[in-house]
Amino acid sequence: MYNKIKKYITISLLAASLLACAGCGKKESSTGASDDEQQTEVSQDESDGDADGDEDVAKKLAADFLAEFADIEKQSEELKNSIDNDDLSQTDYNLKTGDLYTLWDNCLNDLWSVLNQTLSKEEMDKLTEEENTWISDKEKQIADAGAEVEGGSMQPMVENMKGASLTEARVRELVTLLPGGENIGSSDADTSVAKPSDSNASDDKSSNDKLQESNNDLFDSFLAGDNEAVISDKLMNSNIMFDTTFNAGNSFDINTLNSINTTWEAINGIEPKISYTRFDNPNRKAYGLSFLYDLEGTSFTEFYVISENNGQLEINLVVDGWDRRYPLFNKYGVIFDGGSNGAGAHSSNVIVPTADFEYVTLYQEEDNAAGWNFYENGSGDPVQPISKVMDEAFNSGREDISDIIYTQLKVNDSTYYYYLKDDITQDIVDYIDEISDSYDFKFDGKDKAEAAIDEYAKELSADSMYKDMNYVEWNDK
Repeated sequence: MYNKIKKYITISLLAASLLACAGCGKKESSTGASDDEQQTEVSQDESDGDADGDEDVAKKLAADFLAEFADIEKQSEELKNSIDNDDLSQTDYNLKTGDLYTLWDNCLNDLWSVLNQTLSKEEMDKLTEEENTWISDKEKQIADAGAEVEGGSMQPMVENMKGASLTEARVRELVTLLPGGENIGSSDADTSVAKPSDSNASDDKSSNDKLQESNNDLFDSFLAGDNEAVISDKLMNSNIMFDTTFNAGNSFDINTLNSINTTWEAINGIEPKISYTRFDNPNRKAYGLSFLYDLEGTSFTEFYVISENNGQLEINLVVDGWDRRYPLFNKYGVIFDGGSNGAGAHSSNVIVPTADFEYVTLYQEEDNAAGWNFYENGSGDPVQPISKVMDEAFNSGREDISDIIYTQLKVNDSTYYYYLKDDITQDIVDYIDEISDSYDFKFDGKDKAEAAIDEYAKELSADSMYKDMNYVEWNDK
């Protein structure tokens, strides 16, 4: 069956003029070595989905693949059981994990060919674009996994397992697009891959268990108080409530950080609550740590972002929050730090980790109602001429001006102003613009401000991260 699948893949790919592997971009051998170091993307022109094809033919192709898919799952399970339970040498681990990766890689190619004959051209074009992005991301994750044990005998095994798990997950995602495959794509299998120890996994624990354990060793041992995190020389410190000094190179263990966060403690002996989370950042393994406690009836939280860098934990960011200012973190470690002054004005910062994991403020946004002024940071002086324009508009006596919200947005050393209220009337716009002309001032518009954010996000390698609003969950220590 395995040889049959490989033969079918070759014929299908030639027929569809697919010049590149949809699954891996570069082919891994059973030892983990690359046969082709030049990654090749899937081309949209190479996809030739036929939306007008015979529905019965599509169902037949899908049914044939799903029958083969069941056999692939069986072969995969047998390989995983052997990798987990057999007493293997490191060479054997490298070979078997390579076979597992090849199995799922070939399966993905087979599935891609079937999709190419069952989806419409429009659907296939869109899927091809997504696949190219997936290929690039997969290759990077494989390289990152291998880099952790670079040069060691286990590097092929680590890279193969990462490639196999990502490819299997992709197959299970795409198989749901087939007729009859809607409910069979999910799997309870653990597809995580982690940094292994130097042992040959010959004791009672499975290799997957060992890989997962070693992946968590560095941060888990930190939580247990057994190692330290060093202050990064690129630390962003947005800790405005406390006078703690974080000097680059200083090291802290969990107990030291805990003591820092109880310096202003007034909670009658109640221990602060410590929580943590794990981020899914593509550039580094990263974690969040928070200390929650009460100070004179108000809840405060101190947050730390800690990442792994060359076998060392680094503290990359410190930020705090309370009832009117509470940072939220998405799965990449992007921080949405917003709050209110309690009098109607609202501000928010979006802080992103760059490719080398330096935290940078993507943009700062402040919203005010007409009659309120923006002020230069630290000066106490109103920003001109926007303050004069809105003061004059507010003092005009027009009631429809009083509830207008306008925004000041700062991104990459530039400032933009626009109306926030979506239902502002053209009459109000014309009236305020007339006042603006007398001060030689012009509102930028929301579109221009958002375009500036997008451009700066791309410079920081965070263009997709900051738009994700899936916030992480925190676990009690």
